[in-house]
Amino acid sequence: MSDSSGQGTPLHSLRCSAALGVVSAHPDRTYTVALCGAGGSHPGTIGAICSAIAKAEGAPRPLIVDLSLFDARGTANYSQMPGELVRVDPGKLGFRQVFKTAAPNLVLSGGVRRFDLLVHHFVQMLDAHRVGVMLMCHAYGIPEQALMQACIRSKVPLARIDEGPFSVLVKPKGAPTPGLPMAKIFALGVLKKLKLLPERDWSGVDVDRFFATSAGRVRDTVKKGILADRVRLVSAPRFDRLADACRLWEAGSLERRNHATKRVLVLHQPFKRDGKVRPRPASHAESELFSALRQVAARRRIEVAVRMHPRADAKERARYAELLAGVPMCSVAADAGGFYEVMPQFDLFAGFYSSALLEAAASGAPIVSAAIPTKAFYRGNEGAKAAAMGRLGVGMAVSATDLAALIDRGLDARSQPPPEALFDQQLGPLSSGGSNEVAVQLLQMARTAKPQWISRSGPDSI
Repeated sequence: MSDSSGQGTPLHSLRCSAALGVVSAHPDRTYTVALCGAGGSHPGTIGAICSAIAKAEGAPRPLIVDLSLFDARGTANYSQMPGELVRVDPGKLGFRQVFKTAAPNLVLSGGVRRFDLLVHHFVQMLDAHRVGVMLMCHAYGIPEQALMQACIRSKVPLARIDEGPFSVLVKPKGAPTPGLPMAKIFALGVLKKLKLLPERDWSGVDVDRFFATSAGRVRDTVKKGILADRVRLVSAPRFDRLADACRLWEAGSLERRNHATKRVLVLHQPFKRDGKVRPRPASHAESELFSALRQVAARRRIEVAVRMHPRADAKERARYAELLAGVPMCSVAADAGGFYEVMPQFDLFAGFYSSALLEAAASGAPIVSAAIPTKAFYRGNEGAKAAAMGRLGVGMAVSATDLAALIDRGLDARSQPPPEALFDQQLGPLSSGGSNEVAVQLLQMARTAKPQWISRSGPDSI
């Protein structure tokens, strides 16, 4: 295996601070709260917590560590958040950028040796920014594992937050990854023996604080071996505004019932980009849902809007416009950023399987999901998520006829309280103060921390 990254960056050159691009230490003597995230819902979680930290009196400016460039399947934007941003560029750290994810790129870029240098880079980053606590959204990926190892080496307290529906905090050591094919398990084992991939630790034994956002996941985390005194139940920070949105939806239900034209919001799922569902079943589910909407539109007055996923590109938007041909469309702009703002304007929400459907269900609104067979998923655990939707108050059907019947029934029904399981297992307690809860605890952890950089900086640095 070559020592170069494909861009003329030898492994040994990453040992110097110039190649690492580390910013010099802050002149103040406060401990920084750092928050690490990548794509998906991470920006929503981190942005809410950063805003809460920024409002705390005397709190240091938070540090945001953006790892989204390691995974080309999606994008993330942390640039407008109240904090100092470090966007880690894998290309500048010797990673070949051939595949969309970090693990295969690591194999091509030096394997464990490159991973160790990434850990070293993060150690220097923690020192330079005087980090007193690190919050991570998960520890699944290669860069997250390296950052976790750097925190352990630097004695920087680690916290991990469970972001919301379907997220998993820990997996005991030695436990197989749910739904992973045996061939892939064997291949991963070979790569580890050849020192081309590091062993990943998802056990959570080195994490000092777990922020779990539902009672069910508190129970699950403790059941998997995490000490109960390390686990805290908090409201999901990215749902800080959901409670108000639910109240507004319920408050507007009477007025909406008097409207002759009912409104349906379709929640787009980026099946092709996510690569979790086989193409044919995904296309079939979309076809059946849109056929159902056309059937309903033929016999009653409805309007449909689409909330496109943040990862949807122009081609995907055009494809959805074709799928909805013949269905009356709303003038409401229902894009990724304004879900809570437009929720009260819709009578029913439809889609496939997603946390956004569960967020809408929290209001008591009727929800319809085009069911996807478990065997259609590449990983069994993803299929289990989709199957769980029905237990959480979501009406599910396969055929267009059955979906149309569910839509008709939902549009005629009055709102009713969602099942308790929705909150116990997935959404957790809804509150406008989740980000404040987490911010307060992180600041407390940072103020009592004794990271290794103290001794490396000398006695006059504290």
